[in-house]
Amino acid sequence: MPTTLTCLQLAERAAALAVQAADAAMHAVACSRARDTSRLDAVMFAAHEAANDAERYARMAAEDAAAGQARTVRAFAARAVTCAVDAQRAAGVEESAAELSALLERQRTAAEQEEAERERREWDARIEAELRAETGMDAENRVRLELATLTAAEKVPALGWSVGMVRAMEVAEAGRLVRRDGFAWDGRRKVARHRVLALANAGFLAIGRGADRRITPTPMGSLALYLARLAPEHVHPDDKSAYEARMAAVGRRRGMSKEDRKRAAHRLPPLDPHLVRRFVRPVTLAEQEALAAREAEAAEHVWEDEGGAVPDVLPRANEHTAAALPASGAQSSYGQLALLPLETVQGQASAAGPGLLVVVPCSRGKLSHPAPAGRLYTGPLHTMARAAADALTARGGRILVLSGRRRLFGLDEVVEPYDAVMPARLTDHDIAQLRAEAARHGVADADQVVLLTPSRYTRAARHIWPHAVATLEGSSGIGVMRGRLAAISRTGRLPHPLIAAAEDSERASGPDHGLAQVRPAAPPRRRRQRNRSRGPRQRRPGGPPRIASR
Repeated sequence: MPTTLTCLQLAERAAALAVQAADAAMHAVACSRARDTSRLDAVMFAAHEAANDAERYARMAAEDAAAGQARTVRAFAARAVTCAVDAQRAAGVEESAAELSALLERQRTAAEQEEAERERREWDARIEAELRAETGMDAENRVRLELATLTAAEKVPALGWSVGMVRAMEVAEAGRLVRRDGFAWDGRRKVARHRVLALANAGFLAIGRGADRRITPTPMGSLALYLARLAPEHVHPDDKSAYEARMAAVGRRRGMSKEDRKRAAHRLPPLDPHLVRRFVRPVTLAEQEALAAREAEAAEHVWEDEGGAVPDVLPRANEHTAAALPASGAQSSYGQLALLPLETVQGQASAAGPGLLVVVPCSRGKLSHPAPAGRLYTGPLHTMARAAADALTARGGRILVLSGRRRLFGLDEVVEPYDAVMPARLTDHDIAQLRAEAARHGVADADQVVLLTPSRYTRAARHIWPHAVATLEGSSGIGVMRGRLAAISRTGRLPHPLIAAAEDSERASGPDHGLAQVRPAAPPRRRRQRNRSRGPRQRRPGGPPRIASR
């Protein structure tokens, strides 16, 4: 490896050779007696440009050498040598500057390479330690933070939120926002009703129904709040300025009246569902350590020999678990606790399956070429079911596609296009084939199964999982099914059957979320009275003649 002084000398020598080549090209133009000197002029200009670059890089190498930056001196010297070679080649003179390049690129010994690698690792470790102390994140999460900041700068202005909306979302995130007497409350203080309704109608808040009075953020709402905290400068100070910004975003759309634009500006635009599914939040080092400590504590936790507590959701009873239960009535109902022997608990845990399993239907619309099952089907109901399944499995789970061919496909399994629908009645061979498919995927004994399928597919899946939760069961039509799937996509959770029925009945009149809405009273319609003093109504010109009654 040449020293800094050697690199500086080579850079100055390269600049001098480049200047000599440029002077030779200029001398050739001056001594030419040809009428057309365009080619010689182009050669001269190219040589002079390369010579200027060589002098500039030599000057930068000298400045860095004076400042003690030995790492960049060799790089600038190499660029100066390259420019000198270009100048000599353009001028058509001997390329003596190539010898300088060989001196710069001398092969380093093994000891020099090891020393350079050690210095590089020490430099990288020092920079990484400084960045970790400054940001509290590792390199991967720092990249995620930069991407999240860029996403917030792009998406938060389009949300049209005010500071009051951000505060309402923060109260809901803290678990203090509840509904009572048709209003939203934060303890003993009311929260602006129009803000909560606007956030709920856009899908940022989920308002509980019935006995559930909590108002909680949806996955989309949590992400929107996180982005708003990253870009607070794009949050409007009050509701009026936020409405004016949304009104300006609506603009003068073609075919929209002024009242339509006002109604559109009163609605909050939701986030892109693809962004909600694919966004990954950065995690600090402290959060990673806390998560690792919880996982280590869970791994070290060993139940006592006499038994332990069974989780709230018990696995599906089968002949093995039923035989293992004591005859004294140790079976418990849903939501209660039971004490079982350690062997029984371990057997149930092994038979519990892969966790949450979501089954979606296939569709008639497909691609024209073989593709993974996750991209093959293009039907609208399948697309909405996939979005709902992605929302349910955002924190873990598995998705399978139930095909009309009596097959189960994973999302990454390549499938050829076919033309088959699920029959109304299945034969014994069809049922055996479905159960074999479930065994092939290792989900035959799955306990937590959710079916996002229409009636025929639900009946077929019941032959494998009779205990499965059928979300679309009892739907009166395709509109109701789409509404339920859209609600699951927004909230990321399954609705209670009674709540789903209430939502189906209220969908025609619009959502009120259990909160009172202020609607202006419509003026009473006046019945148009005909003035009887004017006699019989006159016939309109061109109309059919009146037939007088006798």
